[in-house]
Amino acid sequence: MRIFSSYPKSVKLLKGFISLSFLAIAVWILEWEEVIIALSEFSTLSILLAILVLLIEFPVLGYRWHLLIREHCSFNLYRQLRLYFVANFFNTFTPAQIGGDTVRFIGLLRDNVAAITLIGRLLHERMIGLMGFFIFFLGCFLYALAADLIAILSPSSPLFLVVIAILIALLGALVAAFWGPALINLVRSFKRLGTQKWLIKILEMLDAMLRFGSANNVILVFVLSIVGGSVIWSSAVTIIARDAGVGASFALLGMAAILSDLVRFIPVTIQGLGLREATFSYSFYLLGLDPKQGFVIGLVSYLAVWAAIILIGAIGYLMPDPASN
Repeated sequence: MRIFSSYPKSVKLLKGFISLSFLAIAVWILEWEEVIIALSEFSTLSILLAILVLLIEFPVLGYRWHLLIREHCSFNLYRQLRLYFVANFFNTFTPAQIGGDTVRFIGLLRDNVAAITLIGRLLHERMIGLMGFFIFFLGCFLYALAADLIAILSPSSPLFLVVIAILIALLGALVAAFWGPALINLVRSFKRLGTQKWLIKILEMLDAMLRFGSANNVILVFVLSIVGGSVIWSSAVTIIARDAGVGASFALLGMAAILSDLVRFIPVTIQGLGLREATFSYSFYLLGLDPKQGFVIGLVSYLAVWAAIILIGAIGYLMPDPASN
């Protein structure tokens, strides 16, 4: 199945060039001899432990996806997890994690799930994931402030601007979640607008995107998002950081991990390669930590992510397919 055969080679080459450029510039600025020495000192055991921790993320987030889509398809949890594991493998070489979304879209489209509903639920999953990131980051930030791990920020501080941007984004998402459905219904109530087919499709997609379900379901989905998307990832980063001799608080490392992971959604490089490590380095600088250590920790952490993604893809591929029986 050549899902990405139409993806332009020139775009792939450009993204690869940008990724390598970011890596080269960061290594040059941070003195490449020290970076290489630091990389050579990591223990295999800590990297393997980080990979094992990261593997837990996939069933957690796979279950979250099952909760979000189960009312629209006939897949049970086992089949949903199998598809989710295999889909994640395609995130290793596509920008903004679009590969995994595409594989799930095609897999569930064959189960007669409406395309517009699938797009809406995939966007809903992205929205939930981002909100989980923001909530976890703000929780770490407030803990760091309370524990005097960082000083009170001045309005001119870059970290202050980051916190304000995250607050605005989270507020915008909450406004969309609470008042978006009412606005959709209002637009549908206008007879003239209600006859436009293109608008009907957009409204259907937005409705699927903003449908949160029962309070119990929302709470569970958010818990899974924060644990699977933030806590597990930050725990893996902490394992790598401890091996590098960095004793920084889990809260500070969590903030750096979230900021670096957010740039993976910017589709200018391959999986954020280069840009995410540079962001890790800059995040360490903002948090009063050593940026050289930040770059090395980010590089090793994302190598562990790639290894975990490849492993979970292989596990998904080896899981028996009930549909073939």
